Amino acid sequence: TQSPEECGQQIKLILESPRLPQWHRLLLQHLTRHFCKLCQNGSKNHFTPRMLGEAFSDVLFKPSPS
Repeated sequence: TQSPEECGQQIKLILESPRLPQWHRLLLQHLTRHFCKLCQNGSKNHFTPRMLGEAFSDVLFKPSPS
């Protein structure tokens, strides 16, 4: 399991990669900011980082159809 700092560094590397298409980069930036806001307001909305990961991981990281 990675620490939040390690995860943040990985996201930063992905966002800085010249191989990532611009639209993908913009979408990832937007989603990252939104999820961060959700986690920061966890006391109000009862979302934890784990819950967000479980809710959105299948949608965001589902493999391409073979």
